[in-house]
Amino acid sequence: MAERFLMTADQARLRIYRYSQAPGQFTPSIQPVDSLDVADSPFSYLENLPEPEPISDGETEFSVEGSVNTLTARERDSVERLAEGITIFMQRNPNSTWDLAATSSIHAFLVDALPDAVRRRLNQVIPRDLVDSSPADLREQFALA
Repeated sequence: MAERFLMTADQARLRIYRYSQAPGQFTPSIQPVDSLDVADSPFSYLENLPEPEPISDGETEFSVEGSVNTLTARERDSVERLAEGITIFMQRNPNSTWDLAATSSIHAFLVDALPDAVRRRLNQVIPRDLVDSSPADLREQFALA
């Protein structure tokens, strides 16, 4: 049986838990297995990107909503580092599946930043900050989603 992991993320932290439920076990077990803190990471080339300009067809001006460009340079850098951490972890666990709870302001950007091979193994995404949640709270939140 493939392993299953629960991951929680906010703008600066990633927490990874192993989710397991033995046959006949009523309550699943959630154990921490890895973490990544990117709060003090140095800025990369993303810091120097200009703000996006609206697109115009000559009559109407459009903005690109929901794109990575709506994040600040620091948030883009954090999302890239978090996505890299998730990717490395999932490559080390090639037969596993996973679920993600990430702060609502970055969850879609984080999923978009992942390679297709990692994204295909993603079961569910919860747009909520659960980084500081206990295993019991995580069990409840992922069961309700």
